[in-house]
Amino acid sequence: MAESWRLSDQERIDLVRRLNLSQQEQQARGPLSPREREELDLLPAIRQPAQIDEVIAAAQRELATFTDKPNLIDYRQGVLDAISWARGERAEAPVSGQVAEFQPPTYNELLDEVSFVDDVSYRRVPTPMICRRRPRYSTGVGQTLLWLVGYVDDPPVH
Repeated sequence: MAESWRLSDQERIDLVRRLNLSQQEQQARGPLSPREREELDLLPAIRQPAQIDEVIAAAQRELATFTDKPNLIDYRQGVLDAISWARGERAEAPVSGQVAEFQPPTYNELLDEVSFVDDVSYRRVPTPMICRRRPRYSTGVGQTLLWLVGYVDDPPVH
């Protein structure tokens, strides 16, 4: 028997559709209900697979183009690694190295990694080796995860 607070399959589909609207359209619809918020905590990335595939293709094209620009390469590699982790294709989070409790990681686990990236950028935690060698890498990871969970409208690469 399903838990009473859980959304039905159709309600979950509707929630993901709503989260894929622009920030302005989401705000016009008002806040999420408590049940939607509870469900959101359990969802993985909310972007559609075709949208994610487009970002992967763009990042891979740009990686091939920017062979002599390390900062641009690092950013795109961060984009690809964030997507790989968000899809459950790699166990460890790209910057923190934490292993998510669920595979693929949940919405909250993705946001935890964004918080860690933010802490690194503001030097609230020791900087992981990957960020010392490749400072734009963590920016690519953070921007991608924010997009994957619907916090920003624009994809990290076009």
